[in-house]
This record gives sequence, structure tokens and C-alpha cells, in this order.
Amino acid sequence: MVCSKCGAKNPADAKFCIGCGSRFANKREVLSTISDVEYSGFWERFFAYCIDSIILTLASVVVGFIGAFFIGFVMALMGIEIEEMEDFFVVLYYILAFILSWLYFTIMESSKLQATLGKKICNLFVTDTSGNRITFLKANARFWSKFISAVIFGIGYIMAAFTEKHQALHDMIADTLVVKKK
Repeated sequence: MVCSKCGAKNPADAKFCIGCGSRFANKREVLSTISDVEYSGFWERFFAYCIDSIILTLASVVVGFIGAFFIGFVMALMGIEIEEMEDFFVVLYYILAFILSWLYFTIMESSKLQATLGKKICNLFVTDTSGNRITFLKANARFWSKFISAVIFGIGYIMAAFTEKHQALHDMIADTLVVKKK
């Protein structure tokens, strides 16, 4: 059976999770099969993504400000005019924001939390189709597959509203599910 809190596999007769130590009080806390869960709907996922976007925007601004401050300081010491490097700063900001987004989604969804902060707030988590915690590699596949979902006019995301397990295209490609915590 799989722990609903950390995603660790446990023996069928376990009283405590070997991954996080949580006590299995009743069957509702254990995902013995993936059919025991409720799939997350489109709007719950969308709301979680909005929260994640706010978090990532704030983090990008902070990281960008700190980075720009130090780079600007070094440029001033070297006598380089900031106006000469304005385009460089814009490109650097977008590159750093993208890397931060990639790391945020990939690390958080493959961690013991199995969720980004937005998903955690909405009581959602990411699992593979067997109910197990996803690996870093699978989280990467899920992240990069989102570009396919977006490139086709967002239809890949909208699919989550109409598929049986509420999977978006990137979930189908990565063989993942977004489910509700009970």
C-alpha cells in the first residue's frame, strides 16, 4: 500500500509508514490502489497554478533584484555604463526566471510533498498512475511536456476538464495524475 502523505510504498499490514512515520489510522489514509483517490479537476489545478505563478513571480523579482544589484555593483567598479547592458539584464532575468520555474516544479513535485506550494494549499498532489511518488526524471518529463500542452493553444491543459482521470496532455505524456488529498 502507498502512504497518502509521503507516497512511500509500505507492506499491506503496516501500521506506520516506513517513509514518514505516519500512523495508518484507517483505510482512507492509505492509497492501496489509485482508484481510492479523487482526481483533481481543471479549476482546482488552475487555481493552484495561479498561486504558484504568484510565488514564482515574487521569487523571480527578489532573485533578479539581488542579482542585478551585484552585477550592477561590479559593472560600476569596472566603469561600464548600465545602459549599455540593459538588454543583457532583461535576457538574464528571463533565463533566471525560467530556471527557477523549472527547478520549483520539478523538485517540489518529486519531493516528499509531491506538490508545489500552490497544489499543497489546494490539497492536491502529483502521483504516477500507480499511486506512487514521481521521480525527478518523471517530474522533468511532466515539466517539459507542458510546452506541448501550451503550444497547441492551451488545449493540452483544457484536456484536464474532459478526460476520465482529469489528466492534461502533459500528465498523459509523463504518465502522472494530480489527485486530491483525503
